[in-house]
Amino acid sequence: MLANHQARQELENRIRETRLIQIATQVDKLEENLEVSKSSFESLLVRAPIAGQLTSLLVEIGESKQSGQRLGQIDVIDQFKIVAQIDEFYVSRVAADQTASFTLSGREYTARLLKVYPEVTDGTFEVDLVFDGLTPSDVRRGQSLQMNLPLGSPVESLLLPIGGFVQDTGGNWVFVVDSEGNYANRRDIRVGRRNNRYVEVIDGLQQGDRVITSSYRQMADMQRVQLGQ
Repeated sequence: MLANHQARQELENRIRETRLIQIATQVDKLEENLEVSKSSFESLLVRAPIAGQLTSLLVEIGESKQSGQRLGQIDVIDQFKIVAQIDEFYVSRVAADQTASFTLSGREYTARLLKVYPEVTDGTFEVDLVFDGLTPSDVRRGQSLQMNLPLGSPVESLLLPIGGFVQDTGGNWVFVVDSEGNYANRRDIRVGRRNNRYVEVIDGLQQGDRVITSSYRQMADMQRVQLGQ
């Protein structure tokens, strides 16, 4: 009896050891499969290169994308900048570190002028501004803002509407209509800043003077022009 019992116990021990080896092998296999599954799952994940606000996602359900292909647009809200177009008339009065203000969603914010691009295109020049202090949470890329940029103390200037005469005289002289309105006399003037609508007259004219602003092509050699009745 004892010999049979010992033989049976040895057999059960060998079976147990064999099963433990099989179980260990299965565990190793499951762990390998788990790693493969994790690797496959990681390959399906798309990780953003930076933290920010996803403003566009150019994907559709079932669509395939290649590695490196653009999927969307991420904006870093606290690093937004504002690009503004300013009339060339003010190019000499705009400089870095000036402060502008604007209102968004009923709340007032400020922005600091970061850089001025003095190149004039179509009568305007470009500046970059950054938010100064609190950044609006609801601002979006491409959004338009109405900004107020103080340019120092107000300065009174005499402005003359731009017309064909500027090309003919270079802004050096104009025909000024007399008080009766019968004649226009040639008068030298000195101009300053200008934009696509007005030219600043520094000397030669007074407020209330009436000036012919059309082309002087047929009157370039005249000193006085009689006006039609």
